Amino acid sequence: QCRPWCREDMLARLETFKVHLWRDKPAVLAPVQCAMHGWTNSAKDMLKCKVCSALLLIRFPEKSDAFR
Repeated sequence: QCRPWCREDMLARLETFKVHLWRDKPAVLAPVQCAMHGWTNSAKDMLKCKVCSALLLIRFPEKSDAFR
């Protein structure tokens, strides 16, 4: 059960986010934002829904000279 109003639950979800697993993401995908909406960080670039256990892989293309 996701209880976004529960501080302890939100902090527990937030603790799952580790720098080596979740970095270089836009502000909208900041750990606090994700945790507030019920997501945990289950693996590198991977979010897991606390309610339904759905997995979401977040990857962006590697930066290249073509985009500079």
